[in-house]
Amino acid sequence: LRISILRGISDTVVNPWSRGAGFGATPRLEMTHSTHDQSRIDLLLVEDDALDARLLRSMLLGLEWSHMTIRRHVTRLTDGVAALGASPYDAVLLDLNLPDSFGLDTFERMRGTAERVPVVILTSLKDLELAQMAVDGGAMDYLVKGEFDARLLTRTIQFAIRHHNLQQDLEDTQERLRETSEELDILREETGEDDG
Repeated sequence: LRISILRGISDTVVNPWSRGAGFGATPRLEMTHSTHDQSRIDLLLVEDDALDARLLRSMLLGLEWSHMTIRRHVTRLTDGVAALGASPYDAVLLDLNLPDSFGLDTFERMRGTAERVPVVILTSLKDLELAQMAVDGGAMDYLVKGEFDARLLTRTIQFAIRHHNLQQDLEDTQERLRETSEELDILREETGEDDG
């Protein structure tokens, strides 16, 4: 009984990343349904460069088929953290170098607030190492300023949301597996059942 129940739950656990795939590899999307089926994707942009912010807005507005919109734009990390606490967002676009925070610390502080929101890093060529460290620390991806167009921007955000949701599903299933295992242990103790 215990083996069959645990096996049934384990079969629902999916690994969104193909074996041996490193950063930048396309994940194996083994789930047949999307956990993010809302028509509109609301973004929080944390970027202190006004020109970069306008460029991002124009990219998204220029795609008729895109349902993404920058719902809020702030220039300081503290304002970004406050915005996340006040309203739900589907994803965060985060510049690492802001007036009130710099480098990897920016992402770490944002992640403390946005654990269940995917974060995409906006970086320059000179900060690629920091961006990669942020990805290793939990960011979904990064975009190099001046090196992407509207289609790559939207695709990166879409995949970031999909990957993040798959990871959340995996963590939730693992938690259910742990709880079921504990319940079965209690049941075995109460019934006096042994491993044999």
